Amino acid sequence: MPQGTGLPENVEEAARLFQSAAAHDDTIALYNIALLRLSGKGAVKDLDRAETALRKAARKDYLPAIQALAEFYALGTAAEPDLREAAYWYEKAAERGDTQAQFLTGRFYATGTGVPPSIRQAAKWFERAAEGGHATAAHNIAVFYLNGRGVARDVAAAIKWFERASEGGISAAGVQLGRLYSAGNGVPRDQARAAEWLSKAADGGDADAKMAYAMFLIQDEPSAERLAQARALLTDAAEAGHPAAAFQLGGLHMGRSGGAVDVPAAAQWFKRAASAGHVEAQHTLALLYSDPKSGLKDPQAAAGWIVKAADGGNAAAQFKLAVMYCTGQGVEQDLAKGVTWYEAAARQGHTTAQYNLAVMLGRGQGRDADPAKAAEWFEAAAKQGMVEAQLAIGDALRAGDGVAQDRDQALHWYRQAAQQNNEGARRRLQAMGESVG
Repeated sequence: MPQGTGLPENVEEAARLFQSAAAHDDTIALYNIALLRLSGKGAVKDLDRAETALRKAARKDYLPAIQALAEFYALGTAAEPDLREAAYWYEKAAERGDTQAQFLTGRFYATGTGVPPSIRQAAKWFERAAEGGHATAAHNIAVFYLNGRGVARDVAAAIKWFERASEGGISAAGVQLGRLYSAGNGVPRDQARAAEWLSKAADGGDADAKMAYAMFLIQDEPSAERLAQARALLTDAAEAGHPAAAFQLGGLHMGRSGGAVDVPAAAQWFKRAASAGHVEAQHTLALLYSDPKSGLKDPQAAAGWIVKAADGGNAAAQFKLAVMYCTGQGVEQDLAKGVTWYEAAARQGHTTAQYNLAVMLGRGQGRDADPAKAAEWFEAAAKQGMVEAQLAIGDALRAGDGVAQDRDQALHWYRQAAQQNNEGARRRLQAMGESVG
């Protein structure tokens, strides 16, 4: 809003003059009286009249009014946010060259907020914002070019925009560049350039960047110097509250990459990560507390961390918890819970869980017998190469147990098992009059 020049500031008089000019649809007056009514300075606060004045000025293509109206709807200044109206006016501002509005419009189209989702439109607006110097938009369009989303895949363009984003202070862009050069993904593999970008990103202080650089340093066979540098980076990141860095530190203390083994120190870092919800750390910690050789054996603690890891979706932990419930190891025996956890792990592709679940369903242990479901899980495990499951689904197909009888399919599974030198499969094939290779 214009300030008084050569006269004492008088907001009330300014409001009167703006209102007078606004009554004649003066664009700038409409905009300024709207701001005064939004703030309640010099005029009675009136959000409805402020909105009306902003809309009038915005319809006259006045960019500050368009910007203010978009923000008015996005923030829900008068009531609940109206994201459709916000998206409409942000796009108007974007079309007028407002870089931040271009970025926000790209985000609206990327997420389907206030507009139908459109990756192509998102890419268009992110690139326009990036051309205007918006660092986050540069990172976003770089990712789009790298993955071929909304634009044709173009690694060179991705690198250009990642570099712009990195120059704008986006450490994630430097990490992406480091990974591209390290892996040789669409560019010649160049470890020196990878190190340069990752080091630059880590120097910015971002915990993710420090972890990425640390992982780069300990890949393959690191020297003692690189290992020490990686440890320092991971420690910084972990101390800043990065659970994955704490987990990796635990791995280093377990002797990963040739470092000295310090199991108690490893357990402390694993526990820090696990306490922050890192599921793999929870599972690893449970294994440490279960292992008599670790010097930390604690069945109660092991059971507690297995439960947390299983709840967090770790398939190996879900399988272990199922075994515990089925055997009463560390928990009260409960076959129904055992079946439930076997099923959770099985659905994630855990082969032995699939087989064990099939056995229990076939026998009616922990759940009503269901030969059809048992056959489905035997087949799932068989497809992953488990000999016992191949024999079991072969037997089910041969006998018509839970599935329609199918001699050819039974023979198929027996032959699969026989290829792994299974004697039981050979005997079954011979019993069916089939030659054994």
